[in-house]
Amino acid sequence: MADDVVFLFDVDNTLVDNDRVTVDLRRHLEREVGAERGQRYWAIFEELRTALGYADYLGALQRYRIEYPRDPHLLMVSRYLINYPFANRLFPESLDVVERCRAQGRAVILTDGDVVFQPRKIERSGIWAAVEGHDRISGAVRHQHRHRPRRRAAHVHTQGPRHWGDGGEYIGAFAGEPVGHERTR
Repeated sequence: MADDVVFLFDVDNTLVDNDRVTVDLRRHLEREVGAERGQRYWAIFEELRTALGYADYLGALQRYRIEYPRDPHLLMVSRYLINYPFANRLFPESLDVVERCRAQGRAVILTDGDVVFQPRKIERSGIWAAVEGHDRISGAVRHQHRHRPRRRAAHVHTQGPRHWGDGGEYIGAFAGEPVGHERTR
């Protein structure tokens, strides 16, 4: 294994199809609390995301609870979130890509999110085990790690056919393709 190569993996909509998670949660909320209150949850969620800069599903549920303290469905929604089967929402063969990258360097999770739900998602999806519990770099320390001396990083995208970075550089691979990456210093 090349110790000077680090592969950085985003979680949401890279390894995990977070759009489908959101669709599932929308359906569950509508079933549990109704359309109007479900819309209120999402309004709170968006307000919180704007304020914090990341998605905080449980924080939005806590704020929703302030507005609807006697809603008997809150515990069911909370239980649904905490026990969500994230492994079922991994993009096809995304953990295989992590494994192939681990054969060439160190695989590291680069993500942001709340401090309760995001680690739960990473663990329940199998991603934590796939990177052997090495690093989980949050947005707060991401830039510090990115500029480590003698350490090169590769950000790998695994979602569908998306292989290209914002600047047009090839940065990823997925099922059935050789692992490709851009190295940065």
